[in-house]
Amino acid sequence: MSVRTSRAVISVLLPFRDAAATIDAALASVLAEPEVDEVVAVDDSSSDDSPPRVAEHARKDPRVRLV
Repeated sequence: MSVRTSRAVISVLLPFRDAAATIDAALASVLAEPEVDEVVAVDDSSSDDSPPRVAEHARKDPRVRLV
């Protein structure tokens, strides 16, 4: 008899707006969790440089998507 183990698939929805001061730390914290398979970062009309910061994370880590 074989034992099947399954791993939970965890997706994180990360809404943000004008979060340049905190978005890098927030993404680093989420991505440090080995269970996280994807991060969907949703920009709510930011007027600062948080969207380009998230885009840079998305270029470096395929688990990150910017919406």
